[in-house]
Amino acid sequence: MPHVVNRSFEIWLRLAALLLILALGMPILPGFEAQAESDGMIRVKLTRLGDVSSVSFELGCAYAVNGKSDCVLPGNSNVTVTAENGALILSCGGKSQNMGTSFALARGKSGNVGVQFTAPSLGNIFAGDLRFSVASGCVVVILNIFLEDYLLGVVGYEMSNSYPLEALKAQAVAARTYALRQKSGRASAAYDVTDNASSQVYRGYNSSQSRVHQAVRETKGLVAYYGNALAACYYSASNGGQTESTKNAWGNSLKYSVVKDDPYDLESSAACKTAFIARDASGLKPELLEALCEGAAQALTSYNLDVPAEAVTIDAIHAVVAHSPKFSDPSRLYRQLRFSLEATVIMPSGERMSGKLEVNIPTYGGLESWYGLSINSGDNETVQVVETDQGFEVRFRRNGHGVGLSQCGAKVMAEKYGMSFGDILSFYYPGVCGKTLSLADTTGSFSPPAATPSVSPEPTPSAAPEATPSAASDGLKALSQVKAYRVSSSVSLYAQPDASANSLDTLWESEIVNVYALSSRWARVMTRSGQRGYVPRKYLLLPTSGNTYGMLKKQCGLYPRAYDTSDMTEPLSSGSYVLVLAYGDDTAYCQSRSGQKGYLPLSMLKKVSGREANSTKIIRANFSAATIVSTTAYASDSASSAKLGTLPWGAKVAVLAYNSIWAYVQYGSNKGFVYRHTLEKQN
Repeated sequence: MPHVVNRSFEIWLRLAALLLILALGMPILPGFEAQAESDGMIRVKLTRLGDVSSVSFELGCAYAVNGKSDCVLPGNSNVTVTAENGALILSCGGKSQNMGTSFALARGKSGNVGVQFTAPSLGNIFAGDLRFSVASGCVVVILNIFLEDYLLGVVGYEMSNSYPLEALKAQAVAARTYALRQKSGRASAAYDVTDNASSQVYRGYNSSQSRVHQAVRETKGLVAYYGNALAACYYSASNGGQTESTKNAWGNSLKYSVVKDDPYDLESSAACKTAFIARDASGLKPELLEALCEGAAQALTSYNLDVPAEAVTIDAIHAVVAHSPKFSDPSRLYRQLRFSLEATVIMPSGERMSGKLEVNIPTYGGLESWYGLSINSGDNETVQVVETDQGFEVRFRRNGHGVGLSQCGAKVMAEKYGMSFGDILSFYYPGVCGKTLSLADTTGSFSPPAATPSVSPEPTPSAAPEATPSAASDGLKALSQVKAYRVSSSVSLYAQPDASANSLDTLWESEIVNVYALSSRWARVMTRSGQRGYVPRKYLLLPTSGNTYGMLKKQCGLYPRAYDTSDMTEPLSSGSYVLVLAYGDDTAYCQSRSGQKGYLPLSMLKKVSGREANSTKIIRANFSAATIVSTTAYASDSASSAKLGTLPWGAKVAVLAYNSIWAYVQYGSNKGFVYRHTLEKQN
C-alpha cells in the first residue's frame, strides 16, 4: 500500500546541505538559526554497577585526581574505589588514599578513551570524567561525558547496530534532544540522566558498532525544536500500531504529541500476543467460558429468566467486537470485547431454550490474564480483533508507553519504504523543526606533565599496626616508610604471624599489599580493601624501578607461578639477560627478551647494569622488514636514553640492525631503537 510522505518538513531533508554550508562558513538557509557554542556535557548516573561498596576499573588514559595535573593516575592503571566508614578510599599501584566523601577523576584525552569497569564488570569503554561519592555505604559513580560520545553508547542499545542507517539517525536526533531537554531541568541535581530505561539505556562505547557511529556522526549537533524550546522527543520500542499522546500517558498536552494510526509499526515484527476464539466455541479457556456463561445468565434476567450460569451452554460465537477505549476516539486501548453468542439454556422445568445474546468481557485483567496477553503494565496495549473463517484472533500490541517515535516503525519506514530520517521524525513529531547546535566538550582538558609522576595518590599509612604490641615479640620491625609489595603466589592472610593462626582471607597472585613491618619470616600487611594481617615474607616481592637487569648464571626455566616448576613458560640459556620486575628473598619476577613474564629462583641471577645488559654487539639485520607492536622508540640502545616517540601498533618498519635485546629500525624518515621482542618478522 502506498504511503504519503510529509514533505513540508524540509529542514530534515536538507540536513546534509546544511552541514556542508556550516562547514564552509556560507550564509545559513532561511529558517535556520545560528547557534552559539553551549555546554555539551551530560552527567550519567551509572546504576548498572549496582549498590556495591567497591568499584574497580582500568584507565585507558591518564586521569587527574580532582583535576590536578600534579596528581595523575597513569593510563593502563588498575584503580579501586572503596566505601569504608563513610569515606572513599582510592587505591592504585599499591597505594591508597582517603578521599573523603567525594572526589573526581578528569581524563587527559578526549574521544573514545576512558575507563573499563572490571568489578562489577560492565564491558565497553566509558569515555569521560568520573565523580565518586558515598551513600549508605555504597559507591555512587557519575560519568560526565560529551553528548556526542554519550550517544555512541545509547543509539546501538536503544535500537541495534543492524537497523537501517536512516532509522539510527532518527534515533540519534531523538536521543540527543531528549538528553539536552532532561539536562535543562536538572541544573541543581547530581546527575542529568541514568544509564537505564528510566532515562535512556547507555552501555558505553562499542567499537564494533560502525553503523551507529556513522548515524551519530552524520547528525552531529542536530536536535528537534518546537517553537523556541527543545521538543519532548519520547520514543519506545513499539506503539502497537497507534501513537500515544503525552496527555493520555502522563496528563501534559503537547501539540506535536497526538494519537494517530501508525501503519509502519503495524507492519513490523514488534511484540504481538494473540488469543484465538473459535466460532464453534471449542477450546475456550475455562475462565473465558465461565465468564461467557455468567454473562449470558445475567443477560437473560432482562427477559425475566432467572437461571444459573451452569445451565448455559455456549453453542457458537458469531462476532467479537472491541469497544470502550480508555481514552477518547481514536484510541485503540479498548477495555471491552462484545461477544455475540448463540447459547442454549436448560430451564428448571427441563425445557431447553436457544437464542442469541451479547456479553461484554473485559480485555485488561480479563482476557489479558486468561490468555497471557500482557506486554506492558498499566493496561497499555492496543487491542485489535481480526476475523477469520475459523474464528476471531484478538491481538494485543505495544511495547513501551507508545509516545513519540516507534523504533520498530522507524525500521520499517527506512528498510521497506526507503524513507529518510527526516521523514521518520516528521511522522512521529509533526510540526517540530530541527536546529544544529555547536556543543563543547570540556573533558580531556588537563595536560599531564611531561614526566608523569609516580603513581598517585601517596599512601596514608596508619600508625595502628606499628603500635601493636606483638611487633617486638614477633621480631617484626616497623618500616620507616610503608612500601607496596607484590604477592607472588596465592597465600592466606593470617590473624597472627603463625601458620596455625586463623586465616582471615586469601591473597591472590599479583595482588598489591602495603607492608608496615617485616621479620625474617613474616610481614604485617594491609590489603587494598583495608584488611590487615600477616603473610609469610617469602611470598612478597618488592617491585623494582623497571631498569633492573639480571644475567642467568646457568641454564634455567621461566615459570608462570612462583615455587612451581611443573609448567615452564620459556627456557632461558646461561648468560642471557632478563628484566627484573620484582624480587623477594629467594624468587624474582622477570621479563625475558621475548616479552614473556614469569618467575625464577633469585639465586640463578647475577645483577648487572642496564648498560651492560644492553651492550651486546649490534649486528647487521638478516631480515629487512617487521610489523611493530605499539612501543617507544629510543635514541640509543638504552631505556634511559631520550625517547623519540611512540610507534603505533601494526606499523611497518625497516630493520637495519639488531641484537638479542634491541633493534635499530627506520620508520618513514626517522631512525631509532626499539626492543626486539616488540617486532614481528615479515617476509
